[in-house]
Amino acid sequence: MGLHRLDPRQWLDVDSLRADELALKHRLLEASPGAFLAVRQEGREGSRELLELVASHIVGQHPGVLARRGSELVELTTGAVVDTAAMEPIEAAGRVAQEDLCVLTRSDDEWRLTAASVCFPSRWRLADKVGRSLRDIHGPVPGFGTDLSRQASTFFDRLAVSRPVWRCNWTIVDTPALSLPSPASRRHGGLQVSDCGTDLWFRVERQTLRRLERTGSVAFTIRTYVMPLGALVDARPEMVEPLRATLRAMSGDFVTYKGWSVLVGPLDEWLSACALRSRADSDVGSPMPESRT
Repeated sequence: MGLHRLDPRQWLDVDSLRADELALKHRLLEASPGAFLAVRQEGREGSRELLELVASHIVGQHPGVLARRGSELVELTTGAVVDTAAMEPIEAAGRVAQEDLCVLTRSDDEWRLTAASVCFPSRWRLADKVGRSLRDIHGPVPGFGTDLSRQASTFFDRLAVSRPVWRCNWTIVDTPALSLPSPASRRHGGLQVSDCGTDLWFRVERQTLRRLERTGSVAFTIRTYVMPLGALVDARPEMVEPLRATLRAMSGDFVTYKGWSVLVGPLDEWLSACALRSRADSDVGSPMPESRT
């Protein structure tokens, strides 16, 4: 599962994109709340606990960002107000966190998604996931299967309040949009090798899991970052060879699941050219061997 222990002080991220991302969340929730918000009765108590934890964390760990005013949470830089008494707790929490937020509850011997504010899905629909078990949620993932499903469920059972964890997940997409709720919105052809650096984006999800102390629910957070692939390669040329090797090693089922069928050919050729250029630049920058006469 690629999990790492998380310092609770670093649970939620606050950065320079905060105002823009929260404004986008607010617009999405106002325009289509049913697409980005879901609450089942069994998830309400966990949502209330999560809201309190989110507000306390941001106020305590990121001074000057958020303030409490009765039932209201006030953004100190923009003046935006979230009235927690006027909406579902999971919605209020999602409106003050840059992360998407999910609550999972143990029910019928399964961990199920019972509440969520997910404005930035990566080509999946919240309506297809809410109320479903871990096994069903991850059913489309190649290789998840029974064994990994059982492993994930056991991990959730054993997750301690004092030991939150984090992991990263990544993909390559053909749009910089944060909100991708439609599985069908993928490129179906026409990608030129020369355009890979500008027409493809590296999308990373920083995911965290932590047990909620009072309810025993599990909070799952997703912070999404998107960067042009060309800019990433320029900044981190050492990533080119490992990325190319990873893409070449992926099974056909996984490529199809990711929606990369029309990307892998041009992308492999582009990465090969990037690797050659990087090696050439390294050779040019290397000192000439000392003459021994």
